Amino acid sequence: MACVFAGSDALRCVAPQSLTRRPLSPRASRLLAIVFNENIDLATGSVSANSQYHPYGRLRMPRALALLQSYTAPALSSSSLRNILNTDKPTILSQCFQDLPALTKWPQTSYLRKFADHPIEIEVSPHDAPGYGERHEISLGAYLEMLNHQLPYRVYMAQFPLFEQIPHLQADVTTPLVDEILQMGEKYSTSTWIGKKSLTPLHHDPKALTNLFIQICGRKRVRMFPPESDRGRLRVGEGTLRNTSMVDVWTEEVNIGDGFEGTVEAGDGLIIPRGWWHSVRSDEDLLNISVNWWFKMRN
Repeated sequence: MACVFAGSDALRCVAPQSLTRRPLSPRASRLLAIVFNENIDLATGSVSANSQYHPYGRLRMPRALALLQSYTAPALSSSSLRNILNTDKPTILSQCFQDLPALTKWPQTSYLRKFADHPIEIEVSPHDAPGYGERHEISLGAYLEMLNHQLPYRVYMAQFPLFEQIPHLQADVTTPLVDEILQMGEKYSTSTWIGKKSLTPLHHDPKALTNLFIQICGRKRVRMFPPESDRGRLRVGEGTLRNTSMVDVWTEEVNIGDGFEGTVEAGDGLIIPRGWWHSVRSDEDLLNISVNWWFKMRN
């Protein structure tokens, strides 16, 4: 997964329940006006009739893609796991991470609220935006409160190094299988993703890195295309990022080539091999949490 800083200015805002307790800076007020559109009743979460809130419509399926290969825990010996990682084919590890403590702890947001004061960054964008949003700073507690409301804009804690801010949470995503996979390479970095309806546009990670992606809460859909996909058809280079396609693979009728699609549920893992193009989205207006690790496979 990948994201982009839309600007160098980080903006801090406060939890909605704090709005009557202390004055906001002009810039923080503008952010809350954008996110809440000044049309949301913070007590009920309802949106007024003149709100610009536009929920996702029915998704079109521009083309049929092959289903991602899937393995369950009984089929995962050490040798088969190494073969999966060395074949450079994307694979779902179905219900192989059910023993992650995070699966039972994190969906109860009262647990995460213990760390409410820690700063995080979120993306803010229109619901129909095809790509990344602007990055803003906020506290974890304020963001979790924000997710309790129906919002006129899409908000997403995307690719955030949460364990650097809250090392205590690292133990919640540590299991023997996670350790076994990561020990097959050199770990580069870890990110956490928290939101509801969200979209990461089609892109590839740094080409030397393999991506282990685990779904903690909710579900996500993924569409993937091989590294050798035609960059001209992907319309790479039309934007500011050389690793991001301008093609919306969820709505556009574009012939990129053979690809794969699948769904990851809580407890599933996804191996994204080096260089593979992937777009990830969640369609449900429910809490959605994922964690991933980038690591470089040893030869």
